[in-house]
Amino acid sequence: MIKVRLPISIVVKGPFISQSTEPGSYGLDAVQARDADGRPIIPGTHVTGKLRQAWQELNDAIGNTENPNLPNAREINELLGQESSDDDWAPKSKELYFSDFVLARPGSSAFKKVRYRIAVDKDRGAVKEQALAMIECIIDSGELAEFRGEVTFLANSKDEAEKIKQRILTGLRWVDQTGAFGSIGFGKVEEVSCREPEMTEIRPGDEPLEEGIEDEVLELAIKPLSPFCIAKKHMTDNNLFESLEYIPGNVILGTLKRTLDKIRRNGTGDEFEELDEHFSKIRVLHAFAGSHCHKRPVAPPLSLIKADGELYDAALLDGPCLINGKAPEFSIDWNDDSDVREKFGWASLRRELRVRTAIDPVILRSEKEKLFSYEMIVPDCHLWLTRAYFGSVPDGDRQKVIRQFKALARAGLIGFGKAKTLADITILPEGTITEPGEAQSIPLCYCTNREVVITLQSPALLLSPEIDDDLILDENAGHKELFEAYRRVWDELSGGELKLKRFFARQYLSGGNYQFIRFMKGNMPFYYPWILTEAGSVFVFNIKEGCQPEVLDEWLKGGLPLPKNVIKFYGISALEDRQGETHNQTTESTECTEKTFVTEQWKHCPFIPQNGFGEVAVNLEIHWDAMPQHGLEKISDPCED
Repeated sequence: MIKVRLPISIVVKGPFISQSTEPGSYGLDAVQARDADGRPIIPGTHVTGKLRQAWQELNDAIGNTENPNLPNAREINELLGQESSDDDWAPKSKELYFSDFVLARPGSSAFKKVRYRIAVDKDRGAVKEQALAMIECIIDSGELAEFRGEVTFLANSKDEAEKIKQRILTGLRWVDQTGAFGSIGFGKVEEVSCREPEMTEIRPGDEPLEEGIEDEVLELAIKPLSPFCIAKKHMTDNNLFESLEYIPGNVILGTLKRTLDKIRRNGTGDEFEELDEHFSKIRVLHAFAGSHCHKRPVAPPLSLIKADGELYDAALLDGPCLINGKAPEFSIDWNDDSDVREKFGWASLRRELRVRTAIDPVILRSEKEKLFSYEMIVPDCHLWLTRAYFGSVPDGDRQKVIRQFKALARAGLIGFGKAKTLADITILPEGTITEPGEAQSIPLCYCTNREVVITLQSPALLLSPEIDDDLILDENAGHKELFEAYRRVWDELSGGELKLKRFFARQYLSGGNYQFIRFMKGNMPFYYPWILTEAGSVFVFNIKEGCQPEVLDEWLKGGLPLPKNVIKFYGISALEDRQGETHNQTTESTECTEKTFVTEQWKHCPFIPQNGFGEVAVNLEIHWDAMPQHGLEKISDPCED
């Protein structure tokens, strides 16, 4: 399999404007679209739409005649993607990924020239009142300007790459206009050309696995090549997608698996057989962008408090108290947490808003009710850092799987997130990724009072509405019920070695029609969203006398497993092994079935440790270093009966 990057040049004759949705200078009604660095662009989504329209027009013109330089209707949907329908929730992907086309060779005119348009009253034949439009026009009439971008795709061979290249050029050379105001002569396309493509072969190398890789871990740095959007749960209208700042492990794994499936589906991926077989056993952490090179940030604990302008940590306090006579403020009360985030290594990321709409191919205007917006994260020079764990892969295949994974990772992330962004992946030497100073951990042997503090670094699925027959979490549940629910969960996960003392946690619901149909339907007779415990949640434990909890090392390497209450309530227990026999977690099962159960939970639940959820940090120094020492005044606990 070959990864191809094809540079393309589009020469446009002025006047021209690719219209932006962001406001420009005062008085302008139409503003030129620009990227995060202020460069005029033709958005890649616009080029994709023009190419689809051109291919459809050419197919209509030649009828059903097969042409090697022209894809048919089915191939168009495969290459450029298709819209999901209300009754089909299967993931839709595409094979061609266009970058933005950036102005590389402008005309002689200065930027930000303004052209004027006016509407005429049809009845009077005179100027219509309040109908003057001011249009930013970066290219004057008759001038030529060159926009450069690229398209990335996978091909089985150089011959197939050449075939796809010719199809792209055929379609783009049919396009006669680009940008806005095409009906009045704006944006005439004069020339479309391409340079030699860059081809990278995707195949495992023959080099042996490096000696000394501790615990079968690879450290990865992800560099997005353009702004990306990984939509979080909707907080406003459904046509606005707000983006997460991090790249979840399931997004990384899903994007790599899509590339792997294409390699295997086309019969050229025999060298990836072991990786394909054991892919669900690989664990990838969420990728975080740090403010310092190769320092992976840490989720600020929810036990942090502010008082008198100072930052403290309340995790080890025996109960509620005043500090110097004042009530401490938790993070929910802060107006700004940027100073705390910076302290824990988080980068300050820029954002931009892009608005997209479907175009009616007949009237060449926006279709009704097809407008939607993406909030995009601008990568700038930041790296998103993560780790991949291979400890669950069988010993006999582990070296092959790691070698094949490294080959697949070198291809990068091809089309991740809502905007189908591209990203490069660099495999770092062992020990390159470190944590910022505030995230250092205290070894268990140095802790006094045999206390352990666990801080979630990613959301964890620990709770369900029915913890047990006698414990229900509903709208009437309070602190007492929530404490008892967490106590039972941690007691189960630790085998009774850790006894919950107190916690500082927040929960949120995740669900919706897609998640129900994709993961729950068929396993649950009714709909109920997942109850997730937020990253940064803190749990303080006492260690059972005489125990040295080895489970902490297991959680650090493998994440928190799903507790029984979650498995039972959400129907995750009904799984099939490779022999087709159905097993239930509540009955005794063989070792083979138990392994199948764990490695195939992704089919029924997205929030599993393999996908980066349930990551923990143990005994962060700040819990001890920032514990208030003076001016404490105990008060009664309002949560106590």
